[in-house]
Amino acid sequence: MANQRGRGRPAGPGVDPEQRRADLLDAAEEALRLHGPTASLSDMARASGYARSAVYAVFPSRPAVLAALGHRHADRLMAAMLTALGGPGPAEDRFHAMLDVLFAWAEREPSLYRALARPPDGPATGSPARPGTPGARHQAHGYGPGTLVTGLAEAIEAMLTATGTPPELAAPSAQAMLGSATAAIDWWLAAGAALPRAALVTQIGSLAWHGGAELLASWFTGPSEP
Repeated sequence: MANQRGRGRPAGPGVDPEQRRADLLDAAEEALRLHGPTASLSDMARASGYARSAVYAVFPSRPAVLAALGHRHADRLMAAMLTALGGPGPAEDRFHAMLDVLFAWAEREPSLYRALARPPDGPATGSPARPGTPGARHQAHGYGPGTLVTGLAEAIEAMLTATGTPPELAAPSAQAMLGSATAAIDWWLAAGAALPRAALVTQIGSLAWHGGAELLASWFTGPSEP
């Protein structure tokens, strides 16, 4: 009788918590791809093969799943963006390549982009970010504490600060960079990606790189004569 299992306890060794968390996030991604950006927590649980109680033990709500996915993809995208930025070629070309990482991911994963780049449908954690922190500023702009945009903005803000940008300018600069990119992606996806991605990235990247100087010049000089 000493070897008798307790009631309800599964046979064999337990599942590693980190592995279970990774499995659930993988399943959540598949559910979002299959059912679209509004996939429910039940959809995610079914895709994982775990009982719903096992899912709730790790992620108490759908926003909590989206927060974890937001951090996962923000880390991956930021690593790829930094690689592109550090590549060969002129600085402006490398800046365009960095932007293209985000645009290319949105093109490959439109459902994930729509689910993760926008505010979650409820609190992802039990408390808001501390006042004065990057997370609090992003929440004030409508982004939840774990969205993709929050993670990228915090990383870009830190990178700008580390390279000499005053902290009071790093935050709005990061917001401006991501705001223009995500607004363009939102329009592009809604328009059915009618414009080639390369052309869109070149346009948005050039505006950001040159500070709108070329656009402003056309405003001041007016349309060219035929």
